[in-house]
Amino acid sequence: MIKKLLSLIATISFCLLAFSQTISFETSEGYTLGDINNQQGWNYLGNLAPNTGMVSNTAATTGSNALQVSGNNTTDDGSIRKTITGFNMTEYSFDYKIEGIDGSDYFMAVRDNSNSIIGAFVIDFEEGNLAVYNGITEDTDETAINISPDTWYNFKMVINKTTNTVQYFVNNTLLGSKSISSTATNVSIIDFGYADFGTGFTVDNIKIADSNLLATSDTQYDADIYIYPNPASDYINIKTQDKIGPVEIYDVSGKLVLKDLSGKNQVAVTSLQTGTYFLTVKIKDRLINKKFIKR
Repeated sequence: MIKKLLSLIATISFCLLAFSQTISFETSEGYTLGDINNQQGWNYLGNLAPNTGMVSNTAATTGSNALQVSGNNTTDDGSIRKTITGFNMTEYSFDYKIEGIDGSDYFMAVRDNSNSIIGAFVIDFEEGNLAVYNGITEDTDETAINISPDTWYNFKMVINKTTNTVQYFVNNTLLGSKSISSTATNVSIIDFGYADFGTGFTVDNIKIADSNLLATSDTQYDADIYIYPNPASDYINIKTQDKIGPVEIYDVSGKLVLKDLSGKNQVAVTSLQTGTYFLTVKIKDRLINKKFIKR
């Protein structure tokens, strides 16, 4: 009986791995410190110079390593990309920070196997304004978010080929949904690029998963987490039977305004101004998101 149970667990684990991938540039994943070009399927596109993209252990959000792309002020466009396996409903996320503004433009795209853009985030060089790709106009639509230099953000897209839409998130806050071309095929390429005017960027904790599988388990799990009172004046209480991890609170622009690492079920929100906020709490291996009002 025990052998059968262990065999079943191994089978389930293998199936989950087959429908998800995490890239954090660690030695255990086959990466070595140094030039990313030709490592694990990553390649340069455009006029990028050798050693522009480096696997480095100086900054990371997961593990020890991350991908750092330097700015050399060549004024050329270029990108670092990798072929992946997408799904009918693909959830794609990554941690990302820029070195500075008033320098390079940045873009982070997913493409199909014909190299057509399915979805993309674009950061303007002047004020760091974030825009998202609109597959119908084949242009970008600005958001209300400005990206700050030297600050980690988590970007996420959920690409649904059944409805031909892509949802955009920053720090687990939904920015909106855009239509994509009905002729686009599944996600096949992830692409990090810039117009090199002297500033670079860093990428870590890339995740690609079948969102159909994630949606079933996360929705059920999320229903067991409660926050109260809502609206709140002084404290937010988190009701769950599991151990609480880091708690982060973001304003409607996606800016991190409060972080609590105590692991307690009660978080003080007295310092927050009146308004709408989004609470993200890590429980087990999941990030649970809840909306609340501070009065």
